[in-house]
Amino acid sequence: METKYKHPTNGAEFRSQDADFISETAAMADDRTLWELIRTMPGSSTPDKLVIPYANRQLDAPGAATSNALVWGNTADAIIHVMPFRAIVGSRTVVGTSPIEHMRGMVSGYHVGTSALYRSLTIAANASGNPRWDLVYATVTPDANGDTASILVKDPTTKVVSNTSQTVNKKNTVIVAVAQGTAAATPEFPTPPSDGAGSYHIALAYVYVPNGFGASSTVLRQYIHEVAPCPQLSPSVGAMSCAPANHQYKPEGTVDTRQSGQAPAGPNYYRPGAYLPSTMTGGERIIVLLQLGTGTDSHQNGDTVDDSRDWRFRYFMWHAVGGSADGFASDRGVTVTAAVPRSVHAAMFGFGHSFNQGDTTVVCKIDDDVDGSILAGTGADVIIYCDTDGALKVRIDGTPNRQIMIWLDATAPFSNYGTV
Repeated sequence: METKYKHPTNGAEFRSQDADFISETAAMADDRTLWELIRTMPGSSTPDKLVIPYANRQLDAPGAATSNALVWGNTADAIIHVMPFRAIVGSRTVVGTSPIEHMRGMVSGYHVGTSALYRSLTIAANASGNPRWDLVYATVTPDANGDTASILVKDPTTKVVSNTSQTVNKKNTVIVAVAQGTAAATPEFPTPPSDGAGSYHIALAYVYVPNGFGASSTVLRQYIHEVAPCPQLSPSVGAMSCAPANHQYKPEGTVDTRQSGQAPAGPNYYRPGAYLPSTMTGGERIIVLLQLGTGTDSHQNGDTVDDSRDWRFRYFMWHAVGGSADGFASDRGVTVTAAVPRSVHAAMFGFGHSFNQGDTTVVCKIDDDVDGSILAGTGADVIIYCDTDGALKVRIDGTPNRQIMIWLDATAPFSNYGTV
């Protein structure tokens, strides 16, 4: 545990530094716990700078159409919206000052709107004749002076009590702003401001601003190139992370170098074709158990499989096992010794996506044409798809007579693709 305050004895003075010690221990508790999970680099003059996005992936979340995007537009007013996030600055303490704070001394602060979850920023007009890239960035200032209040103060010398304005707290402030880039036939990404004066700057996203952009223009989804550095759970706590390779989105990285500046091709040509957003971090797994044609079916054609979150705009890997009318061990109608899998049963694996929705699209398909008959039954296909409401549903073709268990792994959503 942390060192805790102990009052020396009844009647002893309580000093201002004692109050500061108690306050600091309480205020830093969540950051020190968070550090245990993500383990930022030890203290440095160039500390780790990270962002944990809001990324609410539930169906019908506030701002549901953009709930996974960190920065989004889509309003005809030249405005972008920056969703809430937690900004993190790693330790700035050298080891000679404090070994433990050199290791764990990171701080964080929240960015959130005042009357809405997000804050809105205006993109400047562009009538230069060429496009440009603008940068949306955050400025984090640890231990900034916070709120003020009028309080009574007694002068220790004159003993006079007066009402004065005093700073009553410290805050890790986070503000967002836009740095305008330079228009050019092949525009380059502007660089974030340099750190200094106790403040740290974190690039969140680049915004493509075409020639002719004005006060009633819309920042389209494909104009937004998110680059926010997102932390992963540390392997030291037994976690395995999932994130795009950083050169899928890194400015002047491999993908940007090879594919930037290409002629228009498709809806997302403002970003490289192999671009994956930095915020596409984490992954989710669900287990689906289908009992089909074995009595009372667990699912019928069109039934919902999972609607616990929005499954749109993801990539999927899946494994399926089964191929027997016998029940799985969790089925209360069978004995464990007779349950699937008793020995070797059919297995399949595959890859799918939900960038399109509807029952003609495929997240997972156990296909009779590729040995799926062993898993689903002769002439039968079992398909998991993502519907337009973001729920996973099942499509059943033919008459399956099997029990099937599917392990379904999904990436995080690709933000600013389609309506997310």
